Amino acid sequence: MTLAWLDVLKAYEEVDVPQGWRLSHVTVSEMLVYPVLESPYAVIVDELIRHWRRASLGDSFALEQEFPVSLGKAGIFVPDLCVAPRDAVNGHVLRIPMSQLLLAVEITNTGSAVASRNRKLRAYAKGGVPQYLLIDAHDPGGPTVTLHTDPAEDGYLDSVRVPFGEPVALRDPLPMVISTATFPVPETD
Repeated sequence: MTLAWLDVLKAYEEVDVPQGWRLSHVTVSEMLVYPVLESPYAVIVDELIRHWRRASLGDSFALEQEFPVSLGKAGIFVPDLCVAPRDAVNGHVLRIPMSQLLLAVEITNTGSAVASRNRKLRAYAKGGVPQYLLIDAHDPGGPTVTLHTDPAEDGYLDSVRVPFGEPVALRDPLPMVISTATFPVPETD
C-alpha cells in the first residue's frame, strides 16, 4: 500500500520507536526502523562530535544528531548527524527542508547499510545536500568512509572513499579533516 503525503507526516509524528531502535526514514512507499545494538555506532558518533568541537567552525553552524529533514512530499529522512546553518535549525523541532543541510552523515549497521548506500544517498543528492558522509563499517570490501559531493538528480557526481584508518577532508564551508583511525571495526562471524 502506498501512503499519501499526509499519511507520511502522521506516521512520522505518531511512530513510537522502541528503545534501542532508530527511525531511518518514512516515505510514501516505506518506513524503515532498525535496531541499533552495535556499540561501534555510538563510538563513531562520539568521535565525530569531538572532531566538530575541535574544528571550531564558529557559531553559524548547528551540528544535530538524528534531526529529521524533509525531501518535500517524497519523505522524511533522519540522518545520524547533520550540519545546517544555525538560523535554519533554530525554532524547528519537527523537520527542516533537506535543502537547508550542508552535510548529512550516516553510520551503517547491519540493518541500515543498504538503505544508507542507496535510498539515502539518492535522497540526499536529490535534496541538494552538498556533502554526504557515509561511514560504512559493513562495506563488503572492508570498512570505509566515503564523502559524496556535487549532488545531482540521481546521485552524487564525485566521491572520495578511504578505508578506516585514513583521514577524510570535508569541503567548504565545513573545512575539517576527520581522522578515522579510532573508528571501531565490527566483529565478523
